[in-house]
Amino acid sequence: GHSLFSGCVDLESIVVEQGNPVYDSRENCNAIIETATNRLIAGCAKSVIPSSVTELGTASFRHCCMDDIRIPDSLTVIGSYAFEGCASLSGIELPDSVVEINEAAFYNCRALESITIPETVKKIGKYAFYQCTKLSEIELPKSVSVIEEATFALCLMLTDIILPNSITAIKKAAFYGCVKLKHISIPDSLAEIGADVFKGCKELKAILYYKSIIPENLYQLVTTK
Repeated sequence: GHSLFSGCVDLESIVVEQGNPVYDSRENCNAIIETATNRLIAGCAKSVIPSSVTELGTASFRHCCMDDIRIPDSLTVIGSYAFEGCASLSGIELPDSVVEINEAAFYNCRALESITIPETVKKIGKYAFYQCTKLSEIELPKSVSVIEEATFALCLMLTDIILPNSITAIKKAAFYGCVKLKHISIPDSLAEIGADVFKGCKELKAILYYKSIIPENLYQLVTTK
């Protein structure tokens, strides 16, 4: 099951006995890997993700106390709550193999200051970076079309963000409580904007559009509703 070692902050060693028909700890990785799927289902602060792992399972590193972790080029999916509550994780670089960052993957990673999101990522789930209070800047790839609910809510240090000209929807409370957000550029592709998107953004001084005008489709949406 998920959240297997959540909160075991002093755990340093995880070993699956050789010959287990379902799981393994290949390459002395200090983790449990589902052999048939190459999915890492449980790790700890001392884990090393093997180059054969393709997915981080739900809550696989929940509340682990690591400062950083290397993501191999084989990884395609970061599961829901994978790094939730990793309070000391300060930076992470995702390889071009990653296509999905699922719900609340980095929820409440309060030390996270930077993350590189490659152009291969097509999905960023809701609450993905919720309450990452030190995240000051982020660049979204053109492969992303929707900013889901509360994706960047309570990112207290976020000051500026430029959205690529591929964004068609910003869901409810996406930037809620980003108290230092001063500028945001909205692409002409935007056709949907949810409730409370900028609620609590008390420093927001400018909302810029690529053509310096409100996109026609968004204008129609606002004026008709």
